[in-house]
Amino acid sequence: MEERRHFFRLPARLVVRYAIANSSASHTSVTLNTSGGGIGFFTESLLAPGTRLHVTVDFPERKQPVAFTAAVIWSGKLLLDRHDERPRAYETGVRFLEIAPKDQAFLMQYSTSTALPKP
Repeated sequence: MEERRHFFRLPARLVVRYAIANSSASHTSVTLNTSGGGIGFFTESLLAPGTRLHVTVDFPERKQPVAFTAAVIWSGKLLLDRHDERPRAYETGVRFLEIAPKDQAFLMQYSTSTALPKP
C-alpha cells in the first residue's frame, strides 16, 4: 500500500474542540497526532468521509488555539475497543481545508521540532 501522507505526524495529546459544520453542537476530545496537513483525534461518533468540521486545538505554548476548517478523511472504531460492546469512541483523521498560514506554519514547526531529540 502506498503512503499518501506528505507531512510528518507527531503523536500528541492535546485538547481539541470540534463541531460539524452547520451544527451548534460542540464536542471536546483529545488529539492522537498533529501534522502540517491535518490531525487525528478521538470522536464520539463515526463520521463520514468528506464531513466538514470546525476545529480548535489548544497548545500549551500558545495563548490562542489553532483554529481551522477540516474534512474527514477516515473514521473508525477505536482499535482497542472490545468487539462485544458498542464502541465508546472512534478515531478520526482530518485534513485542513481552511487554516491561517501562520497557524499551519506553527503546526509544521511544532510537529518537526517537538519530534526531534534535544541535543
